[in-house]
Amino acid sequence: MASLPLFSSNGYIYIVDEKGYVVIHTSHNNCQKKSDNYFRDLHASGNPEQTEKIRSDITAKKSGLIETTVSGVKIFSSYTPIDKARGWYLVVSVPVLTVSPNANIVIHLFYAILFFVTLISAISMVYFLIYKNRQQMQLEKIAFVDPVTDGNTYSKFLINAENSIKEPDNKTRSIIKVDIDNFKYINKFHGFDFGNTVLKYTYQKFANQLRQHEHIARISDDNYALLLEDISPERLSNLFDPTSHKDASIYFSAGIYQVNDPQENINTMLDKAAIAAKKVKGLINKHYAFYTEQMEAASIHNEKLKSSIKTAFAADEFVAFYQPKVDISSNKITGCEALARWKKPDGKFISPGEFIPLCEQTGMIIELDMIIYEKSLKFLRNNLDNSIPCVPVSINFSKLHLASEDFFQKIKEKLNKYEIPPKLVEIELTESALFSDFDIMCKFARQLQEHGFLVAMDDFGSGYSSLNMLKNMPIDILKIDKEFLSSSADNTKRDIIFTGIAKMANSLGLSIVVEGVETADDVELMQKSGCHIAQGYYFSRPIPEDAFSSALRNGTIKPS
Repeated sequence: MASLPLFSSNGYIYIVDEKGYVVIHTSHNNCQKKSDNYFRDLHASGNPEQTEKIRSDITAKKSGLIETTVSGVKIFSSYTPIDKARGWYLVVSVPVLTVSPNANIVIHLFYAILFFVTLISAISMVYFLIYKNRQQMQLEKIAFVDPVTDGNTYSKFLINAENSIKEPDNKTRSIIKVDIDNFKYINKFHGFDFGNTVLKYTYQKFANQLRQHEHIARISDDNYALLLEDISPERLSNLFDPTSHKDASIYFSAGIYQVNDPQENINTMLDKAAIAAKKVKGLINKHYAFYTEQMEAASIHNEKLKSSIKTAFAADEFVAFYQPKVDISSNKITGCEALARWKKPDGKFISPGEFIPLCEQTGMIIELDMIIYEKSLKFLRNNLDNSIPCVPVSINFSKLHLASEDFFQKIKEKLNKYEIPPKLVEIELTESALFSDFDIMCKFARQLQEHGFLVAMDDFGSGYSSLNMLKNMPIDILKIDKEFLSSSADNTKRDIIFTGIAKMANSLGLSIVVEGVETADDVELMQKSGCHIAQGYYFSRPIPEDAFSSALRNGTIKPS
């Protein structure tokens, strides 16, 4: 919707429903829209009393005027109901400074009168649009037709879903929140135009499987809302299993909330569905989850933990521990892996199993990875300066970094800052990440190798191991997942497979590291299979910098 020339083009307009959700608004730069709800934005900007007044007046279908302050700017806002318009309300706003930054009371009154005159004109215009068929259809299209998918907007979904849920038919219905997990990478590596075709394809994929009285809408970006009556496992698999569009693989995470109370706010239902969706985001073999009350409690806990993590970043509470890689024939240290540890001020440690998944879900893993990377470079720099023997340090980077245009530049700049030879840095890429975004990872791995970094495929054998992937991926090191060491019903078959992988890797010129080595039996299996480098508790747990520096001076680590 175009801006109206209110007060030197500084005024702007919202049309909201009775719950404050924005139906349409002007495209003016001053428009204070931060979310999809006007009441929420007004309250968040520090105007609780004014929020309550306008909410109360709109509920009572009254007109009114409020004065608010947003980012230090005083704003006049007038509001009035639009009769016969689906319970919509017109809100017209203009900054007080536009009226006059140095006005006396008379001038303020004059502009206040002018404001109301302009308001009346704007109301007349809206009435004219509503009561003319052509304009009304255009208005409804803006409100109810998504410009990307050509399907329903979220506003339309709310109306449809509410009507269906309140039907007295005793049917069990479910509200579902769906995200495209890898959409950032699709946008980055295929372009925004292609990304829009993926959004449209995904919408149509879901819409084609809907039945009567079921609904769908794109909420925003790559997020969709669905209302379903049938949630059988077969149907959910058809809806949310990975799919593809042209050259792009598409992965979903869906949260399902079964409606218990038809009077419950649909936005609240979707919030609960979103909590469930986070439980499966990024998982390989699971693409949907059902909401439980326990998830809500866990979500509250995670929110508190999230705040604590941000505080810990600022307080420099995250440290790097190093787990040695050892040659089993000589006990010589050949390398190490840097691992994040959270050390509280009282000396206690928070389990990585508690904060790493949350960092992955929230994107904070990007900052954490860079913290550990820089601490590792400092560690190498200190060892080089003090003539302590150095070995390559393996660094883990989440695939979330690939959505950043300047990621590679950042790691190069930090490497140059500490003047570390690239051969002393080994970048680990997980097998699951390689499989889901193979072409993207290939390009990234080649870029790393061209600049002298070592590249490792981590957790090989933990998921979708592919010989073709191994053949085409530019890597230097293959890290065999600890699951290969686990005893099975037929250890003979296990040993044959393990030996075959080792021979294949050696034939391809790849170095091999076996993870999770914990027993003498594991070492024996490695010896029989032709593997020489071990990483695991049998030789050492992850240890702090000073302990690892001491170990490097000795040069060897004997089995514990």
